[in-house]
Amino acid sequence: MEGVSGFITLVLILFPLIAGVFLFFRWLIIRNNDDPHRDWHRQNRRRKFRQFGRTRGVLRAARIMPPWLIVAAILGILSLGQSARETIIGKEDGAVISCQSPHIIDGDTLTCDGQRIRLEGIDAPEMPGHCRTGRSCTPGDPYAAKDYLESISRGLVSCHPIKKDVYGRTVARCESGSRDLSCAMIAADHAVRRYSVILCL
Repeated sequence: MEGVSGFITLVLILFPLIAGVFLFFRWLIIRNNDDPHRDWHRQNRRRKFRQFGRTRGVLRAARIMPPWLIVAAILGILSLGQSARETIIGKEDGAVISCQSPHIIDGDTLTCDGQRIRLEGIDAPEMPGHCRTGRSCTPGDPYAAKDYLESISRGLVSCHPIKKDVYGRTVARCESGSRDLSCAMIAADHAVRRYSVILCL
């Protein structure tokens, strides 16, 4: 299943890899550096680590960490939290929602097994009269988006529930065969990425 789970996997793989490469090259630079103040820098770093060990303060740890490492760590924590939340919601809502050739409402909404489902992570052009005043709606041909979604969702469609939106619809990642419907709509330029981060491979 693509989407947030794929993003989490990338974060968990890239974060330690990039951090390791950064620390390795930093060690090489310090080792080969002829700076006369090198020993002072080493002692200063050790002093900071000792202070962190005594106080165990998160703010002191942040001062000795590169900002990009802090940002990557925060993204990883948020992604794990999102994954846990989606897992809990999925268990509460039940198993996968499946149906044959669902009814297509527009380019990002369908009805499957009696449930109104909004495809996660995308926004397609609204049908005439559906774009509320003051809202920035996705440009494009709504009929072409609807027809394309209908063409790629013939046969068995399986949807993995994630949450409920403000309209009571089930937000889900849906697949037809091996094709992710959200990613397919983006690839065909019938929808744009919006509302949540999804990964399309």
